[in-house]
Amino acid sequence: MLFAFILPFTVYTQNQDIFTAQKPLSKTLNKPNNFGVNYKLSGDKSKIIIISGNQLEIWDTNSRRIILKKQLDDTITNFEINYTGNIYSIIKTSKKNKQSNFIKLFNLSNNDPLFEIYHKPTSPIDAFTKVKFNKNGGKISIIYKSNEIDIYNIVNNNFNLLKHINTNLPINNSIKDFEFSNDDKSFFIFSGNDFSSNKPITYQQWSLESFKPIQTIGSNSFYFNTTIMLQAYAQLGHKIASPGWNLEHGLFVNCKYMQMYSSSKRKGNTDININPNHKVYLELFNAKTEKTINLLSHNVGFNEAIIADSETIITSDENKNIQVWDIKTGKLTQSLNTNKVVSTQDFAIPHLKKSSRIAIMVVDAIKHEIYYSLTNQNEIRVWNYEYNTNEIFQSNIAKIEAPFFTSDSTVVYKRDMYLEHFDFKNQTTIKRTKESNASKPFHFKYSLSTNKGLTKTNNTLKLWNVNSLIPTDSIKIPSSQFNPYFTSPDLSYCAIAISSSLTNTFSSLLENTNKPLDHKKLMNDLMKNMMNKTYKHDGSKVDAQNINVKLYKTDNYILNEAQEISVPAFAIQNMSFIPNSNRILITGFNQPVVNQTETYIPFTNFIYNIDTKKLQTLPKTIQGVSVMIPSTNSFLLFKKIKNELIEAKIVDINSFKVLNSFTISTPGFLGNYKLKFINKDQVILYGKAFNYLLNLSSKTIKKTNYFFDGFDISQSKAFLVTTNTELSFYHKSLENKLYTKYLHKDNLSSITVLPNNYYLNKGKGYELVTLLKNNNAYSFEQFDLKYHRPDLVIEALKETISNKLYKTKELNNLAYTKRLQRIGMQEFELDSNFHAPDLNIINKATLPNKTNNPILNLDIKAFDNKYKLEELQVSVNGVLVKNADYNLDMQQTYSKILPITLSNGKNKILLSVINNKGIASAKKEINVEYVGEPIQPNLYIVSLGISKYEHLSKTPNSSNDAKKIIKLFETKNTNVKSLSLIDNEVTKTNFNKISSFLSSSKENDIIIFFVSGHALRSRNNYFYCSYNSKAENISITGISYDDFDTLLGNTKSRNRLLILNTCYSGEIYYVNNLQEIEAINLMISVFEDLKLTNGTTVISASEGTKKYYESNAETNGAITMAIANLIKTKKEITIQTFCKEIVNFCDKINNADPFKSELNKNTPLIRFNNIYNNYKVW
Repeated sequence: MLFAFILPFTVYTQNQDIFTAQKPLSKTLNKPNNFGVNYKLSGDKSKIIIISGNQLEIWDTNSRRIILKKQLDDTITNFEINYTGNIYSIIKTSKKNKQSNFIKLFNLSNNDPLFEIYHKPTSPIDAFTKVKFNKNGGKISIIYKSNEIDIYNIVNNNFNLLKHINTNLPINNSIKDFEFSNDDKSFFIFSGNDFSSNKPITYQQWSLESFKPIQTIGSNSFYFNTTIMLQAYAQLGHKIASPGWNLEHGLFVNCKYMQMYSSSKRKGNTDININPNHKVYLELFNAKTEKTINLLSHNVGFNEAIIADSETIITSDENKNIQVWDIKTGKLTQSLNTNKVVSTQDFAIPHLKKSSRIAIMVVDAIKHEIYYSLTNQNEIRVWNYEYNTNEIFQSNIAKIEAPFFTSDSTVVYKRDMYLEHFDFKNQTTIKRTKESNASKPFHFKYSLSTNKGLTKTNNTLKLWNVNSLIPTDSIKIPSSQFNPYFTSPDLSYCAIAISSSLTNTFSSLLENTNKPLDHKKLMNDLMKNMMNKTYKHDGSKVDAQNINVKLYKTDNYILNEAQEISVPAFAIQNMSFIPNSNRILITGFNQPVVNQTETYIPFTNFIYNIDTKKLQTLPKTIQGVSVMIPSTNSFLLFKKIKNELIEAKIVDINSFKVLNSFTISTPGFLGNYKLKFINKDQVILYGKAFNYLLNLSSKTIKKTNYFFDGFDISQSKAFLVTTNTELSFYHKSLENKLYTKYLHKDNLSSITVLPNNYYLNKGKGYELVTLLKNNNAYSFEQFDLKYHRPDLVIEALKETISNKLYKTKELNNLAYTKRLQRIGMQEFELDSNFHAPDLNIINKATLPNKTNNPILNLDIKAFDNKYKLEELQVSVNGVLVKNADYNLDMQQTYSKILPITLSNGKNKILLSVINNKGIASAKKEINVEYVGEPIQPNLYIVSLGISKYEHLSKTPNSSNDAKKIIKLFETKNTNVKSLSLIDNEVTKTNFNKISSFLSSSKENDIIIFFVSGHALRSRNNYFYCSYNSKAENISITGISYDDFDTLLGNTKSRNRLLILNTCYSGEIYYVNNLQEIEAINLMISVFEDLKLTNGTTVISASEGTKKYYESNAETNGAITMAIANLIKTKKEITIQTFCKEIVNFCDKINNADPFKSELNKNTPLIRFNNIYNNYKVW
């Protein structure tokens, strides 16, 4: 029976802004996924959808920024994303609960489904299998296991059933895939037999007008392995040998000969002989002509084949290699050995590298990129096979785990491969220590009462003094991934469960790491280990289910093996150390034994007495998963009754009397009964789709939005801390969130975000978050002015920070005000409800991430339905691109193919359009790397130096500096073009010569513009004194800062440095008192410089209100000396380092000898720093 709810699509605008962390779901998983990361790409490859359990994320593949983050109410079984990536579907098919089967379609800009179908199958084959989208977004198809198809038409966001089709495929055949044609006039079906390996495939083309087959082709000689055969390979450790196809062109890749076996001759195709030399073959077949196009020969069994385009096939093999093949020649053109790219350290458990394989592989043929993931690993990688580059699809967030309070104002936690002690009262890191076994991921536990910490790697147990973060002892432990460990609350004991048979099985993998893994032997050994304890073919008694537990004691910060406990169970589910006694509550898991006469009990509870070394089995009436309740002498017991009903009991640990008993309904509760107590009354149950909060006092349970993998409560109960990659602090309860802190992998940067989105940024912390509004993602330049509010963050944290830190609130508020004044904005203008124009890049999905073409063509369309368009703004790496065509002449719509000349290396391109009200559209971001032949830059040097003036006093070193600068750079660069104007040559008239000289510069050329001499301030504006300047008419005879800025901004060069070696050359700020001066300094140090400039980096020798002094004893000024020192000591240098080194050098001289020589009393400042453009100076 089919129930369909066809809903018209209505946009429910999310006006609120939402900050979300820049972390792929693959990085939030706490344990390796046996099947790798689950993801798909949109048809145009512009979006990637990642799903893990009940979490979904969609990312823009070009900018690598998240554009959707969603919590799902159910664990889904399949998902799809449409061609352009603006609509996605989720599917749930359940055999146990058929009423919950559904398909839901969502638009990126809407949290509510725009279309949903609920389905109650009447038989096992009457269920959904997949959803398919056509290219232009006007149709969808829903395919059922019964080989029926529903096709819907989408008109004005309304979904109408166009046709229900019964394909009448032969019995035991199933639809393997479905595709709409590119012209949208037909669709293609590919089907095959599920049970016989000798049945041909069926290829059909159907009309979308008559809904009848146009052609049906049953291949006589070409067929795939059966579903049963593919599953058999998977059981042996192989990835299912997945065939490939391109239904539009009727192309198929046979997988029958992809494995390491072959027959001497193919039946039905006498032209093709299979050589019985143990090679494997990949056969490319054209179903329309029933001809084999080519055979690709390989020495290793293929895992998967993908037809990338009409010229290329991508394959993966059993040795974890990825290959690129030329279809016409059958030649291997490129390959990637992932064993060399992915190291053992990239796996949570070293054994798993050897048993891993390539899990999911998706090809972007336009950008020549292959997305792939490995089993047993939580990473997506991207290989560009044109330029042979490999990278991880991830962000720069450091993963935080296992937080513990060390006092009411300090916490310790695991940060990637570090232990870190953090003082949240003063917002400072106390200490950070790298785990010495950092190549192996580790677990961490801590006890406040004893100040002990314990870390466990795969084969090492280590004890720590946490206050000093110094390890005190370590011991080797048996190596296996099947070794769970448990500790007493005070860490005086640590228990590690050891399965000897499994340990021996996996330790054999390490005997010869270079030898290929024998999947068959491994699977047989594991199955034998399990079967011997559950079933014997000869009817003999099964082996005892027994597991050993090693107990370690931590006396005086020393680890000692105390005892070994033999527990009659297949595995250890949980161990709780009973407070105020040397006893342990143990829950053992039992495998069911075939033909056993006794009632099967999944979990058995024991009490082990450490002093007497005796193990006591608890009565059958209190068997189940058991955990001690904090601060009590009772334990909580869970026992599954049926389906989603669980019986909960509270049992006295001494008398074993049941104090309370009740049943709870827990849909989606994990089978391993993972839970964590908040206090003695509240416990969080971790579920597949969501978590539950169970109240033991009221016996009530409810769904909760608490998603974290670890938490702790301070001793005073005033604060809570949780982790889920990030660090979150709460006041008194989880309902009162204070802030979330994201930490950067550079170990320097971070960002602290309040629930209302205001934040405090440090360093590159802004890289770690994205602002979502209406599910559109915005870069930090577009939200930093509004939300970067240290003053509001400090006020919100008043109860958790020191008085000293809180007293900086007023100064931070003043610094924020000065920031807005400098940019020329008022706070009300940051209202996100302002009307703004729209700009779209039509061909964004087809743009490459890497290219050897120096020109990138952008197809843009801009419009404003309320105001006129005035200007198009384009920047590349923070440098505004000047073009007369960017003046839009007050149109309301604008369309153009925009050619952008790329810089060497990475290019960050930002585009926005401004209307006649001065409001800019949301910036569109394109990231592309130019990897062609590097364009060799010319170095243009302009130096102005005046020591002798017509009307002003002499300056000692200015002309010498101007001359020496050119000579210095000529020693590092052979392509130098220079123009030097000295003394009486420096006039406003000659300023035009400079413009003409620089007009020939190109985008990748470097311009260094050096200015030395007198400068004056007039009406708070900077003027460089020309040779004939007078103080009284400086605005007429002088050269203003705007003159320099405009001259450089009109050049094509994107690599520009202006050095103002003069008085008053820093930026001028309007201040009335000392506090405002402090606020200006704070503004410069805290906030990123978002003032709209032409992108020229500027070094000034002095502050805007101060003179600049030089020593008469020196022949050159401090900045020139600094440059000379860098040229002498640095083989190569980037502009960011160049500027910082000049400031550091001058500061060092100033501090060393500030009075005798009066050399550079004012340390140079970086007046403007283009953070996006870090080009090489030499």
